[in-house]
Amino acid sequence: VVRMHGDLKATVTVRYATKDDTAVAGLDYEPVEGELVFGPGEEAKDIVVRIIDDDMSEPDVVFTVELSGAAAAGDGPVNLLQATTAVTIVDDDDSGLVMFELPTFEAGMQDSTASVVVVRRHGADGAVSIDFATKDGSAEAGKHFAAARGRLEFAPGEVRKTVSVPLLPVPALDPSSKGIISPAFRLVLSNPMGGVTLGARKECRVVLVPGTLLGDGEAGDKTDAGGDGGFDLWRVWAEQFKTA
Repeated sequence: VVRMHGDLKATVTVRYATKDDTAVAGLDYEPVEGELVFGPGEEAKDIVVRIIDDDMSEPDVVFTVELSGAAAAGDGPVNLLQATTAVTIVDDDDSGLVMFELPTFEAGMQDSTASVVVVRRHGADGAVSIDFATKDGSAEAGKHFAAARGRLEFAPGEVRKTVSVPLLPVPALDPSSKGIISPAFRLVLSNPMGGVTLGARKECRVVLVPGTLLGDGEAGDKTDAGGDGGFDLWRVWAEQFKTA
C-alpha cells in the first residue's frame, strides 16, 4: 500500500481485509484483516497474505483485498484510489505452457548476441524441456547470425530461460542487402517434453536494426494531487501469487 501526495508529515491509518472470490479462505489462502498506520514520512506498507499450497491441478483462483476507513490525524481528507484489488493464485501443480515472452525481439546489428526469453506459464510442476532452432528469413545464417539449435531444460518451478543466438558483424549498409535495412530471422520452438504444452507464441521474429538499441524507460501513470491539500493512498499489488 503506497501513500502519495499531500502532507506526508501527518499520521494516516487505513483498514484492510481479504475477501473470497473464486478462492476460498482457509483452503486457498489464509484470510487477514487489520489496520495499517503510516507514521510521519512513511510512504509504503506491506500486507502479507499466505497462500496455502496443495498438490492438486486446478484452475487459477482469485481473492480480493479491500481498503476502507482511511483517516488522517488532523483535518485533512484522505482519498482512496482503487479501494479493491484482485489477487490471482496461479496453479503451479500443472506442467504449464512454454512459449516466447514476446512475438518480436530487436537486436542491434553491432551486438554480439540476440538473447530471446522463453517463459513457462500457467503451471511449473515437474521438469520439462523444449527444442529451439533458428530459421532464415531476410537475415541469413552464416551471414547475419550463426545458426543455432538446442534444447531448453526447465527444472521444477523454473519459469524463464534465455536462448542466445550469436550475431555476425554486418555493415549497417550492406551492399548485398537488396534494400533491406533491418533483416530478420525466426526462432522456432518445437517438441515439448515432460507434459508441458507449446503455447501460442511458438515463433519469435528477431529483427536486426542498425546500431544498438537502448531499452526504453517505463513511464508510469501520473496522478495529479488534488488542490484540497489532502492525501491520496494508492495500492500497488503483485498481479499474481504463485503457490509454493
